[in-house]
Amino acid sequence: MKTHFFILAILLSFFSCVEAQDEQYEDQNDVLFTQQDLKDSPADRIQQWRIRHSDTTFWFESKFREKNRRWTLVGRSSRNIKHIQSHFQSGEKIDVRTISPRKFEITLDANQVIRAAMGEPILSDVQSSVGTRSIFTRFAPRIQSLRGDHRLYVLSSINAVYVGDSLMFRGRTNTAAGWELIQSNFNQHEARILSEPSLTPYEFDADLLPEILTHQSELIFTAYDGNQQFISKRVEFVLKLVSFASADKKADLIWPSLSCEPEVAQCLKKYKKSNFETCGYARQVEACWAPKAVDFSRRLKREIEGQYKQKGREIAAMGGRTKRAALARVSPNKVGLDDPFEDEDYLPSPNDGFSVYHAGVIYRRSSVLWQGFYSKKGRFEALKKVN
Repeated sequence: MKTHFFILAILLSFFSCVEAQDEQYEDQNDVLFTQQDLKDSPADRIQQWRIRHSDTTFWFESKFREKNRRWTLVGRSSRNIKHIQSHFQSGEKIDVRTISPRKFEITLDANQVIRAAMGEPILSDVQSSVGTRSIFTRFAPRIQSLRGDHRLYVLSSINAVYVGDSLMFRGRTNTAAGWELIQSNFNQHEARILSEPSLTPYEFDADLLPEILTHQSELIFTAYDGNQQFISKRVEFVLKLVSFASADKKADLIWPSLSCEPEVAQCLKKYKKSNFETCGYARQVEACWAPKAVDFSRRLKREIEGQYKQKGREIAAMGGRTKRAALARVSPNKVGLDDPFEDEDYLPSPNDGFSVYHAGVIYRRSSVLWQGFYSKKGRFEALKKVN
């Protein structure tokens, strides 16, 4: 059997019926919490999962449900809920609301579903009559159904990586002897084939992930035997719960944000602008970038697109880069902290939060600096251009 690797904007894996075992952990503050890691198994019969810690039990549906490009997960508590709030481990707030005294919904938009698919945990604090109980939940795209030839297999792989500055998701397939995977596509988007001696990689940008997770969307794999015969496999995906935990203190106290690992930092310094995927998973790489580097680079790209929409002809007449070339130069890896300019009137007070910056990308040898401002809690405040 020949194994083919490819880089996709999805995480491919056979995650279906799972087995959960409660395990007790103790953190540095002697706060006990209960965790369940949900393991792969051949069928998909489990519709919801339950976890109990101390005097409170929580239930969760096993997967997000998509409708109109919004992804919703329903949860339930054994206690009446007075208040609930949810956020990513990095601090970004998430829409959550109660739909009955003991039921609640966590809802993600298209950008947030990418973060969840990367494995960034969602933390929730639930206040009830017995106090505040916290919940840790982590998700990943998983195969919901497979249709097609049995000689083409789609296997488990859960790696979100940065290939250069581009966020990708990696998956893997196996084909029977004599068959070779030649294509993987979704609607009008076809994988880009890379030439390597023993592998057949394919690449999909992460921005396609929300479309692939949309209800009734399919990814199609095609293999060829060299004799004018083709086989295919159609795959549907959902965003599933893969790990969750509960504790009796606020979530941030027990599950802090991911920190930069020294070996990852050294690897990034070595490779600088490429091969980031060799340094670790995407979240490990992001942890070594400046705070909010990914968020700021995305906001800057939107700003750059707006500049070209309004002044595209003027930029071209003045010798500026094409829009595509300018956007390609925006990278989280190039986002720095504070400001190299010594202008105290320009920078916010340390008590107000922090700022990040990125060099100009529209014109060559430009002295322009783009700067973003964030509050102490990490909320985006403003984006400014300085000459």
